[in-house]
Amino acid sequence: MGIPDKRARFCPPRTIAGLACGFLLALSSSVGAQKTAARPEIQIGIASWYGSAFSGFVTSSGTRFNPHLLTAASRHFQLGSVVKVTNLRNGRQVKVLINDRGPFVRGRILDLSRAAARMLHMLARGLARVRIRLLYPPGRRARITARKLLVASKTAARNPAAARH
Repeated sequence: MGIPDKRARFCPPRTIAGLACGFLLALSSSVGAQKTAARPEIQIGIASWYGSAFSGFVTSSGTRFNPHLLTAASRHFQLGSVVKVTNLRNGRQVKVLINDRGPFVRGRILDLSRAAARMLHMLARGLARVRIRLLYPPGRRARITARKLLVASKTAARNPAAARH
């Protein structure tokens, strides 16, 4: 017989009230779908960075924060996503893995690890106007890219001169 839909469980059949109830349920489900589909893949705003003070703390994704890895915290993008961050002042770019939630300071859209901030040349200022573009949502492609980012982070940590160019 199948699983009954919401309308069959909540709305009286073959009545005006049942029709109205079904219409409202259909409308509410389509409104929810629009909210999730309307999320833009590009954001522009202020980014900050956080470093050694949070080293070893558990992130929202369950991993330990390492300031030497190319990671970031975002309230907008899903955990496990890979995004490209561009410093709008100097054009420098870096790919980072979203592994935490934040920032929790009004007016900021991203918290970068120290390594990512160094690659964007924003360590001294502490803040930068950035453009964030979603490259890969969570999934297989994002995991492969995250592994590559891990290798790039370790290489940059061993050879800081290479990361400056």
